[in-house]
Amino acid sequence: MLDKLRKSLKSLVVNIFIGLLVLSFAVWGIADIFSGFGSQTLAKVGDTEISQDQFRNELQRQISFLSNRLGRQLTQEETNQLGVPRQVLNGLITDAALNNQARKMGLGISDAALANNIINDPNFKDASGAFDKDRFEIILRNNGLSEAGYTYRQRGTMLRQQIAQAAIGNSTAPAVMIKAVNQYLNQTRKVSYFVLPSSAAGEIAPPSEAEMEAWHKSHPALYTAPEYRSIAILELKPSMVAATIDTSESDLKTYYEENKSAFLKTEEVRDLDQLAFNSAEKAQEAYDKLAAGADFMEVVKEYGFSEDSIRRPAVKLSEMIDQSIARTAFELSKGAFSKPVKTLLGATLVRVRDITPPVYKTYDEVKDEVKKRLTLERSTDEVLNLHDAIEDARAGGATLKETAKKLNLKFFEIPAISQAGLDKDGAKVKNLPNSNDLLKLAFESDVGVENTPVASPDNGYWWLDVTGITPSRLKDLASVKEQVKSDWIKDKRAGALTAKAKEIMKKMAEGVTLEGAAKAAGFDVKTSEPFKRSEATKPFSSGLIAALFAAPKDQTVTGLADNGLDRVVAQIIEVKDPESKAEDPELKKVADAAGQAIGNDLMLSYISDLRNRFGVKVNNTIYQALTGTGG
Repeated sequence: MLDKLRKSLKSLVVNIFIGLLVLSFAVWGIADIFSGFGSQTLAKVGDTEISQDQFRNELQRQISFLSNRLGRQLTQEETNQLGVPRQVLNGLITDAALNNQARKMGLGISDAALANNIINDPNFKDASGAFDKDRFEIILRNNGLSEAGYTYRQRGTMLRQQIAQAAIGNSTAPAVMIKAVNQYLNQTRKVSYFVLPSSAAGEIAPPSEAEMEAWHKSHPALYTAPEYRSIAILELKPSMVAATIDTSESDLKTYYEENKSAFLKTEEVRDLDQLAFNSAEKAQEAYDKLAAGADFMEVVKEYGFSEDSIRRPAVKLSEMIDQSIARTAFELSKGAFSKPVKTLLGATLVRVRDITPPVYKTYDEVKDEVKKRLTLERSTDEVLNLHDAIEDARAGGATLKETAKKLNLKFFEIPAISQAGLDKDGAKVKNLPNSNDLLKLAFESDVGVENTPVASPDNGYWWLDVTGITPSRLKDLASVKEQVKSDWIKDKRAGALTAKAKEIMKKMAEGVTLEGAAKAAGFDVKTSEPFKRSEATKPFSSGLIAALFAAPKDQTVTGLADNGLDRVVAQIIEVKDPESKAEDPELKKVADAAGQAIGNDLMLSYISDLRNRFGVKVNNTIYQALTGTGG
C-alpha cells in the first residue's frame, strides 16, 4: 500500500516532504524522543511546550495537502504508514529548538520587516510587479492558511533563517568535490555487447532424488512454511446495529430543527466594501470621519480608493481568509460600517452593503439524510452500550463465541493466517477486516490472552482471540518436489550460462575480439547509446551498469540482463567525462546541490546540538491517542 501511495504522490514537493521525514528521523531518532513524561502537553523542548492543538492543526494541514495531491482523502492508517504524524511532530520540535535559541540570542523580527518580506515575495505579485492582496489571499486559501496563521509561520521562518545564516553561512563545496560529484553523476559510457539468452545454457537434465534432497536441505528458507495463527473475531459496527434503531417522525423533525445548519442549501452572502489602509492611523482617521457623519463614498474618494477597488460582492464567510475581518463583516447589520480591524499590513474598514440570508433545505428534502444521520448517531451510542456489555461478559468468563451468540453479534473464525495475511494455500484471507492493527495483534498475543478491543475507522470495534498456533516449519520434500525441481534447474541453468560467459571472457583475454567471440557463439554484437550510471538502460541490469562504471575503458564485463535470466557480455568502448566549465548548467546544479548538502549536514549537526542542549520530551501516551497508533 505504501509503495502505491508513494507512486500516486510522486512529485518534487512530496519527495521533499518525504525527504524531510527521513532528515527528521536522522536528527531526532525514534526511541530518543518517544518517552512519556506524564504531562498533558504533547512535547517539551527546554521550557517551550508543544500543545496538542498545535500538533493537531499542523497534522490536519499536512494531511489536507497530501490528500489534495493524491486526489482523495488519506485514511488514518495511510497517514501513519507515510509517517506524517512523526514528521509533523519532529518539525514542531525543530521549530521549538530554533525558537528557543532565537530567544537566547535576543533575535526578533519586526512587523515592518515581516510586512516588507511578504510584500516583496514574488509569489504575491501581479503582472506589473506590485503586491496583489487578492492573489495573496487566494494562495493562502489554497494552502489552508489564514493571514494570521501565515504571518505567524513566516515570522518564525525568518527568525530561523537568521539563525541558520549565522550558524552555517553560505556553504560552498570545494572545487575538487564538485568535480568528483559531477563526474560521478554525469559521466556517460558507451558499450558494445551481445546477449547470451538463458537457452544458450543448453538442456538441463532433471535432478536425481539425491540432488533434490540435498538442494531442499541446503535451501530451507525457500521451503519453510510461515507461522500460522488460528483466530476468533467478534465484530461490532454501527452499521450492524442500525436495523435495530427506531426513529419516529417526531424524532426526525426534532433532529432537523436542532441541526438545521447542517442542511444548508445556500450560504449567507454579503456584499461588502473593504478599505485596506497601510497604517492603523489612517484607518482610524477615516473611521472618525464616518462616525461624525461623513458620506462613505466621499471618504473613499478622499483617501484615494476607487469604487471598484473596495467592492467585495457576494462574499461568503467560509471563503474569507482573515478571520478578524470575517467575524467583523458578518456581525454587522446591513448598511453599517466597522471600526478599524487591525491586520499585519495595516488596518481595514468594512461596510455591509447588502445581505442575502442563508437558505436551508426543507425537512422533506432532507428527510432521508436526517434519518441516516440520526440512525448513525444512535447506532454509535448503541455500539458503546454493546461494547460495555461485551466487556462485562468477557470479565464473567464468556468466550467471544458465547458472547456473540448471546448478544446476536457477528462472530467468525479464521483457521489459519500468516503474518502476511495469507492462508495455507498462499491466498489472501478474504474475510479478514482491513486493519493492520488487528493482524499485528494476532501475532503479538497468545492463546488464552484476553486482548483489548481494536477500534475500527467507522466507530466500531473488533475483539480478537488467538485460538491456536502452528509454528513455522520446513515443508516436507514430497509437498514441494516440483518447486524444488524447478529451482534446481533454474540454478543449474544460471550456473551453466555464467560458465559460458566466463569462457568467452577468457578467450577475449587471450586476444579474441568481442565480435569474434559473439560470432563463434552465434550472436550479433550491438552498440548502446551513451548512458549515465543512474539511467535504466536495456538490456543491462542495475548490477551490470554498476560494474560497467567501475571498470576502465576497453575492459569487458559480464553480468545479468535486466530480465534476470539472460547474461550480457559487454565491452566499454567510450568513457566521456562531463564539462567542467563554470558556465555549464549541469555543473552549476551539482555545485548548488553539493553546497546545499554541506549546509544541510552542518544544520543537522547544529539542530542535534540544540536538542541535546535544551532537552526533548514527548508524551507518548498523548501522541498515540492523537494519531491512533498503538505503540
